[in-house]
Amino acid sequence: MSLRFFGPLGTGWLHETTGSWSVPLFIMLILMIVNVVIAWLVSRPVMVDGKYI
Repeated sequence: MSLRFFGPLGTGWLHETTGSWSVPLFIMLILMIVNVVIAWLVSRPVMVDGKYI
């Protein structure tokens, strides 16, 4: 079972609850920043046996 439907469902629920798109978009912005930082950290060159791979 895939849990992918929770993103749109949660976004819609937040929009309905707050009456604005500000909170859902702010949460998406925060998640995007976290995603970019993690991607930057894991994509750094790694040194194995004195060589970058």
